[in-house]
Amino acid sequence: FFDYPLPGSYSFPSGHAMFGFCFFVGLAALISPRVRSTRVRATFWTVAILAGFLIGVSRIYLGVHYPRAVVAGWGSGFVWAMMVALGDRVAHRMKHRTAA
Repeated sequence: FFDYPLPGSYSFPSGHAMFGFCFFVGLAALISPRVRSTRVRATFWTVAILAGFLIGVSRIYLGVHYPRAVVAGWGSGFVWAMMVALGDRVAHRMKHRTAA
């Protein structure tokens, strides 16, 4: 596409899709529990998921990844982001348990 030289091989999973999903969804997972407004929280999650999704779609559109590689990147990014969210919740509870 666009006369851009393609890589020699298709990587699996898509690192761009995985990083985009990890970054944006992980950021939303860390910020949303600290925000009181439900509307702002929903906006964070909507923007995060949309950004991660669009990064993956762009990789397919540019022809540098197969759809299965992008879906695998999203899946591994989701697992990583949820582990970050779980770690944050556990750390928050431990901090408040020792302070009381």
